[in-house]
Amino acid sequence: MYSVPLIVAGAIGNLADRIHRGYVVDFIRFHVHNQWEWPTFNVADMWISIGVTMLMIDGILEGRREKRAAQALQAQEQQQAEQALPATPASTSTE
Repeated sequence: MYSVPLIVAGAIGNLADRIHRGYVVDFIRFHVHNQWEWPTFNVADMWISIGVTMLMIDGILEGRREKRAAQALQAQEQQQAEQALPATPASTSTE
């Protein structure tokens, strides 16, 4: 629900930087004692990343919901089919 607006907002933010300055300003930097460093990024990049992550999670969860719904429908149809079958009398043998 919020994933696409976040992606669009991030894209608009980066586009505004690109139009206004000619380049995108990245200013958030994470590092650990100058031994490990995450690529520098900006707030617009965060919105894009969060939006894409939410979109992927939603896709996975939606697939699971559809699978459960299909299984429930199949079980319900099978139950209705079994109830529609006439009861077969027990076979009696005459010896």
